[in-house]
Amino acid sequence: MVSGKAPGEAVRVSGGELQVGNRLRATALLSVLVPDGAGERALPVPVEDTEPGRPGEPQETGQAGAAGCREGGRAGDAPIPLVLRGRAHGFAAEAVWTPRPGEDAPYWDVDLRVRYEGEVPAEAALRVSFDLLGPGRPTWLIPGVFYGQNRLPHCSRIYPRYDFAGGDPQQLVSDRWSFRADRAAVPAVFAWNEDGSAALSTAETSPLGITGVGFAGNADGTRIWLDFPFREEPVTYLAPGTPGPADRPRHRFSPGEEVLLRFRVWVGGSEPHAYAPFVRQLYRLDRAAHPLRPWMGLRRAAGLTAYGLYRWHYKPDLAILCETAPFDRESGAQDRLNMHVGWVSGTPWLHALLEYGRAHGREEYVEAAVAVMDKIASGLAPAGIFWGEWRQGRGWSQGWTPHKGWVHARTIAEATLFMVRALAAEQERGVNHPAWAAAVLSNLLYVCRVQRADGALGAYYHAESGEVMDWEGAGGLLWIAALLEAAEVMEEVADALTQEGVPSGGDARPPVECGALDGALCSAGCGSHAAALHGMGGQSPELAQPSAGGRAQAVRALAARFRDAALRAGQYYRRFVDEAFLYGAPEDVHLCPTSEDGYNAVIAYVRLYEETGDPQWLAVARDAADWTMTFRWTYNLAFPTHTMLAQFDFRSRGADLASPSNQHLHNYGLIALPEMLRLWRHTGDDYYLKRTRDNLACFLQFIAREDGDFNAYKGMVTERYYNTNCFQPKGMLLTLSHAWSVGAVLYAAQEAARYEAEWGIDLGLPEE
Repeated sequence: MVSGKAPGEAVRVSGGELQVGNRLRATALLSVLVPDGAGERALPVPVEDTEPGRPGEPQETGQAGAAGCREGGRAGDAPIPLVLRGRAHGFAAEAVWTPRPGEDAPYWDVDLRVRYEGEVPAEAALRVSFDLLGPGRPTWLIPGVFYGQNRLPHCSRIYPRYDFAGGDPQQLVSDRWSFRADRAAVPAVFAWNEDGSAALSTAETSPLGITGVGFAGNADGTRIWLDFPFREEPVTYLAPGTPGPADRPRHRFSPGEEVLLRFRVWVGGSEPHAYAPFVRQLYRLDRAAHPLRPWMGLRRAAGLTAYGLYRWHYKPDLAILCETAPFDRESGAQDRLNMHVGWVSGTPWLHALLEYGRAHGREEYVEAAVAVMDKIASGLAPAGIFWGEWRQGRGWSQGWTPHKGWVHARTIAEATLFMVRALAAEQERGVNHPAWAAAVLSNLLYVCRVQRADGALGAYYHAESGEVMDWEGAGGLLWIAALLEAAEVMEEVADALTQEGVPSGGDARPPVECGALDGALCSAGCGSHAAALHGMGGQSPELAQPSAGGRAQAVRALAARFRDAALRAGQYYRRFVDEAFLYGAPEDVHLCPTSEDGYNAVIAYVRLYEETGDPQWLAVARDAADWTMTFRWTYNLAFPTHTMLAQFDFRSRGADLASPSNQHLHNYGLIALPEMLRLWRHTGDDYYLKRTRDNLACFLQFIAREDGDFNAYKGMVTERYYNTNCFQPKGMLLTLSHAWSVGAVLYAAQEAARYEAEWGIDLGLPEE
């Protein structure tokens, strides 16, 4: 929750020590990092001289955010900077600290000018570091890259983890980490202890190359730093379970060479979401300098991706949306003939294709979406929940979960949610799908049965026995939206039953009276729809009432049950948001904090607020959105000149990092576009509109406009854009079209167009 501007803190120098309020301390202007055997040695350049604005004034700058720019007054309307100087080891440095009140958070701009005074060239790197003052073990945030300890000790996915006691870097565990800045959605490092928090930020690049961020926390203290150029230590993270050697590039300084390094310093409170105002401020500063460049508008994007989803991912002989289709279709690479029911394929993207087909009279798209949705509805496991995945040669099974027979809560919750949305949209058109309705009801009744007394909904379920196999994490969050949206549709069914009545036999009742959950909620009086209800067996026998009034009452009771389950789940899962550590959403990234956890939380808590009007849920939704925005790029990456992303001038502002484990850019955030726009309307906070617009504009790039465009086929969209040295070289993109990547653009383009028309907003996209 954005709490407003923090109190001003003065920067003071005393006895060669620089202190920022009572939060940060530095004993040197910078350190010069030089080779020392297999490692490096840090040579400090201490503070030797100070000059606050002009010689002879007190050695103290103003308070960032305070009414006066220094304690005791102003120089007109201009802030009074503090000038610090030092010289050692062949380097002379001058740092100019200027307090800024900031529109969102107070901070200091620091210009550090460094001159090499040696007589022969020298290989070195420069580091600016500060100790965080105060008691307690630290926790961290590097946006997109590092969250708290980052990886739970028992997490099966191996990627960088912090441990106060140290650890084995070859297992990607350490008490200190340094990373390239281009790994981070915001090039900044935050640290907390019991007394408060602080952060350092810089740009992705400097005159010395790609910059870096880092931290250390152990019995010796807590420290954060910026590197020019970057270091990757103690090892380089190349892929899950794959450490590489430390990477320590250096600059060759020539005699008399001078460089200007710029960074920002911020201090804040101890609350977990204290980072939010400074992230907003950094976004505000970056936004003006890093323009967007969408390739097309919403209508063209929707048309291309509908075509791509149908042409490359729909397999009519199997009735599936295959998960991947390679760009190169002559090399022997094969389409992945698997289909998850949600997440990387399945109902969200089928819903989008169905909507496009209905709106544009494309019957082939409608038939494809209905056929695959029918197949998913038929894929119920013995426990009454969706199987996770259909795979050629194996049929229905669990998906990418860690144990045979387990299905993941998020995958099937998402499948259920978007099947509910498809049902509701079809009902508006007077079209009924009783098998979809029965599948939805079966899943929701199951999750209500297994809900724990504290509201938890579980993370992994045994598809045959129905037992909850694992409760840990926030993988069940998306059930909240599915339960609430199903309850809303059921109320409409109950209203129709109450108002119109139901005949005792025959099929005379118009389709609209059956409601979107018609097949599962109607009585035998609905003729051909009766089988769907009776197929539910003993799961909800109260729905098989002899009269319309009795059925309406039963439907309302079940809707109330779903709402109650959603509210209790909301209370349980909010702890993950409150602690700013959400994890468990993707089934293949065990217990890892991910951007997808943020999307799920935004969808769930916006929906809870809309259902109840309770301001507590709006506050949680805002915190969830702020946390999610730490994965979203505020700037445009500098890609190597000859790479695909550089050649096509890809603008990364608005892209999201998938997770600290999967360090690549992706477009899955588009799934929460409607909720982010509604959050903007509920709060009146333009920040959410701007960052959602960025996300949409970013991924109106790299939609193949014709066969051969960026070596893809018309309508294809990649899953991965490589932003750093992880998985693939920076500037590459994955040469596979993913069903979800295509579908996310199709879904968001249609939703954005609807809100643009309804609300009269300008999303700043190209006109068509």
